[in-house]
Amino acid sequence: MIGAVGCFPIMQSCVQALVTTHEMSFVQATWGRYFFHALLVPVFFPRVITEVRQLDGLSLQLLRGLALFVGTGLAFAALKSLPIPQVTALSFIAPALVTILAALWLKERVDWRRWAAVLVGLVGVLGIVRPNYDFQWAMCLPLGMAAMYALYQALTRLTRNTASPVTSLFFTAVVGALGACLVVPFFWQEPSAAGWLLLIGSALFGALGHWLLIKAYQQAEASFIAPFAYTELVSASLVSYLAFGYVIDSWTLMGAVIIVLSGLQLAWRPKGRSEQS
Repeated sequence: MIGAVGCFPIMQSCVQALVTTHEMSFVQATWGRYFFHALLVPVFFPRVITEVRQLDGLSLQLLRGLALFVGTGLAFAALKSLPIPQVTALSFIAPALVTILAALWLKERVDWRRWAAVLVGLVGVLGIVRPNYDFQWAMCLPLGMAAMYALYQALTRLTRNTASPVTSLFFTAVVGALGACLVVPFFWQEPSAAGWLLLIGSALFGALGHWLLIKAYQQAEASFIAPFAYTELVSASLVSYLAFGYVIDSWTLMGAVIIVLSGLQLAWRPKGRSEQS
């Protein structure tokens, strides 16, 4: 999990360079991230073609890929206006959204301690967004991404016994590539040599990160590994500083700490407490 969330800020830095320095549409950046991802998986894992033919749970894989594709588009659109650490911090609300989803959709019993943790997480989001002070509508995009990513994580857990990590990784790419190919002709601009490298780099680090993420969820309970995802704030701050000279501000740091504490509370379960308590 730590390796996975270390890859994502590098992917985002490639995209931020594309949509700012190279003035490329986030739609084309999303296309590159998924198109080259789809090409890379069969090259490094040729057996995936055979595994796809024998796949069970196709509908879950398609829904999972669609959730991630929509979430990726929202995140890449946000990077046009927001720094990587801020986008990352807002995405940390995903565990709280998973809890809400579990209560309202899956009908799981959620006790008052976990609801309290959800409310604390929302307070952290308000600390970052600051509606009456420094609000930008672009801040809504990472929150939408977090909702899609929460659904993606739940579906990843559901598919752990029906497909190998490589097969899940391939479907993640194919669904996104097909979706992006339908719309990218309307936003296409010819990339420079550096632009092509950034597109391929975003796909490479995105694919590696999601392969590590899938492996993590296959080898351990979600409640155990989820807290390690919060190390992404460290890697995001470091990458953003090295690539763009951005230093995380105190409000974003404070909000991120509150959201992380909320997420840790949501992940923690005393001995003897059931999964649905």
